[in-house]
Amino acid sequence: MPRKKAPPPSVPPKGGEAELPPLAIALVTYKRLDEALRTIRSTCENLGYPSHLVKWFIGDDGSGDGYVQALQNELGVVTPNIWCQSERLRKEGQEDSYFCGKGWNMTLGNAHQYSDTVLWLEDDWVLDEPLDLVPYVNLLKKNEAVGAVSFRILSVDTDV
Repeated sequence: MPRKKAPPPSVPPKGGEAELPPLAIALVTYKRLDEALRTIRSTCENLGYPSHLVKWFIGDDGSGDGYVQALQNELGVVTPNIWCQSERLRKEGQEDSYFCGKGWNMTLGNAHQYSDTVLWLEDDWVLDEPLDLVPYVNLLKKNEAVGAVSFRILSVDTDV
């Protein structure tokens, strides 16, 4: 099935704003391959940001053979910039749980080494409609008092 083309990001005017920073996309997952693939696909299809500036950081808690490879294969079509960890983070006896704190810390730590601009995703987050991320990144760059932009729990018809 052919991929939809991502919406074009709004481009800062030449000579006006500084260049856009790299974007790290951090995704933590555990044993939810279909959901993680859906998250990756919808983000790649609908996120408006220059793809050459994007690097994915995936933290997996040892979901099993082929899991991380399937995620890398999905992203390989879009970007060669992928960091993955798939070592087991859970302690013995916690086979059915995800040790998310350590996984998030490891994934975000690596993502922040690439960029201060991080899009934090969970493996069941789906971007259903185009989202131009550039205005939000510019807001963060222009106003140091704004430390984060949250896209959590946006209401229908919210004007952002």
